[in-house]
Amino acid sequence: MKHAIDQRWEQQPWGKRPASAGRSLVAAHALQAGLPGMSGRRDPLRLSRMALSMAAALGVGLTMPAARAGNVFNCAGAGQSGWFSAIAGSGNGAWTNGVSGGGADSCNGGTGITIQENNGTGGVGAGQAYVWVGQTGYNAAGSVTLYGPSGINLQGTTSLNGNKITKLQQGVLSASSTDAVNGAQLYQTNQNVAALAASLSSSQTHFVSIDGDAQQGNYGSNGASGYHAIAIGPNALAGGKQAVALGDGANAGNEASVAIGRAASASGFNQGVAIGASNTTDGGVKPADPKQGGGLVAIGQQNTARSLNNDPFSGGGIVALGQGNTAQGQGAVAIGHANMATAAGAIAVGDTAMAMQAGGIALGVNARAARANDVALGAGSVTSAPNPFAGIVLGGVTYGFAGGNPASVVSVGAPGAERQITNVAAGQLSGNSTDAVNGSQLYAAMRAINTLSTSTQTSIVNLTNQVGSLSTGLSVTNGNVSTLSSSLSTTNNNVATLSTTVQKLGNTTAAVADMRGDGSDKPAVTPGSNSAAIGARSNDDGRSNVVSVGNATQQRQITNVAAGTEPTDAVNVDQLNQGMRQGVSQANRYTDQRIDAVSQSLHDLARGAYGGIAAALAMPNLTPSGPGRTVVAVGMANYKSGNAAAVSATYRSENSRWLVNAGFATTNSGDRGVRAQLGYEW
Repeated sequence: MKHAIDQRWEQQPWGKRPASAGRSLVAAHALQAGLPGMSGRRDPLRLSRMALSMAAALGVGLTMPAARAGNVFNCAGAGQSGWFSAIAGSGNGAWTNGVSGGGADSCNGGTGITIQENNGTGGVGAGQAYVWVGQTGYNAAGSVTLYGPSGINLQGTTSLNGNKITKLQQGVLSASSTDAVNGAQLYQTNQNVAALAASLSSSQTHFVSIDGDAQQGNYGSNGASGYHAIAIGPNALAGGKQAVALGDGANAGNEASVAIGRAASASGFNQGVAIGASNTTDGGVKPADPKQGGGLVAIGQQNTARSLNNDPFSGGGIVALGQGNTAQGQGAVAIGHANMATAAGAIAVGDTAMAMQAGGIALGVNARAARANDVALGAGSVTSAPNPFAGIVLGGVTYGFAGGNPASVVSVGAPGAERQITNVAAGQLSGNSTDAVNGSQLYAAMRAINTLSTSTQTSIVNLTNQVGSLSTGLSVTNGNVSTLSSSLSTTNNNVATLSTTVQKLGNTTAAVADMRGDGSDKPAVTPGSNSAAIGARSNDDGRSNVVSVGNATQQRQITNVAAGTEPTDAVNVDQLNQGMRQGVSQANRYTDQRIDAVSQSLHDLARGAYGGIAAALAMPNLTPSGPGRTVVAVGMANYKSGNAAAVSATYRSENSRWLVNAGFATTNSGDRGVRAQLGYEW
């Protein structure tokens, strides 16, 4: 049975209800029928006769003389008497207190009261309203039945005193519906709510906590304790001002910090960001410390970005990206897998790369930068202590080197796993250059040295030959001088007999002219050799056209030899020393020039290499945030004495699949480089 509940009493044109009306069902219907005191208004409602009849039966005073047709029966009376009104046509019928309704089927054996919209017989007519109170022909004792085929209109406050309404038809469910709903409808709603609650509970998405400034209540936990903080997820905690924690066990403990992912934690520094499972950003100092930095970032899985322990000046800007990376110290960066950058400004990129000291850089799988400001480039590269090399001594002269006391090292390999550095520009060659030199510069220097060596060696050989010839000539001269001395002595002794021994002297002269002694105590030469032997036991050793002053086992010096002037003259020791000094000096000058050239080449090569490294560091590589967007970026970098500036542009295609990048870099040495990249993502 459908009920229409209308609470529009105060909106009725007749104003406030009279005290006699009360809030009962009977009074409401009586007033609808048009009782006195209502300014003569009649509301043409369908149940007006029923209302009048019920009011009369329950003792409400009726002063109106007539109403539309209907009847009220008291089934308890012997005659089942009651009031009734009957009309034959239109208009009003008079109310009559009589027994004409006796035997009506609505009262058969009953002891209750019936109020019904029917003719005088008291029966139930189709499409007609009725009220049965107590035991009647159709109603059980102790119950009340109301029936209105066109609806029942209740006005004012209606109380059921805790009793149930049964057999209620399902009401219309809509935004504008005022229908009552029955138990079946509410049960179905409860079932739907229970199913939704179970689904939310199983997915763990119902744990939402928002700061108390929100206008509506939250479901789940109270993890957002900071001002305007947001915590979403089981055990999520957002304790910092405007902090955000998303995920199971996420913790954003400081102002403007963000923790996203299971067990992600952003604490210690303001504005820390931890994205991914078990990532951690930790300032390591008190949150109230005014010297602490911010901007710690850990993205990926199980990464840690923290400041140095107990160091309030360690600052922020610490980044750990990837999986299992640790970045510790101001400006430290660890990117990739299981890399460690554990000092201020340290950078570790790759897989298990380690930069353990301030300013160290390790790039590549298992690269190790062991000392401050060291650079390890490439897989397996390691650094060691620098080797000072201030200069070199050549020919008794010390030559100093620029940059001979290095503060750190750059390594591109390891002992037993060395690498070549290729495509190195020629370094500057000068007295103060620290540029790296390439192979072509060293090759040119080696060619010059080889040429100098060959020329010097040839000159030395020629000089040695000349010295040998001089020595041989001196030896012959010494022998001849000795022989001459003996001959002069003999001549002096024989002068007295010169006049008497002319024939013999002639023979002796012939013997001297022929130089045919036996060599035991006088010179001896080979017949026909055109050689001369001077001095006792001197001989020509069988050689032609020579002058000998000794023999193979006994040599002599030739002294007081004048300086030679012609190409075939003998030279004395003074001339020899001057020649040697001049030759060595020329060789030294040439060698110095070649070494300076090599040094300049090395300097130019190093300068170009430093500039190239700076250009690589300066080249931006930023990615657009969305499809169809372009990023233009500039960068500057310094490496040792190399400086570089670069600009690049990157475009992401409309379908987000393609990335196109182009860049240009220039160095302080005037070198320039370009880069173009094309990438496809799926």
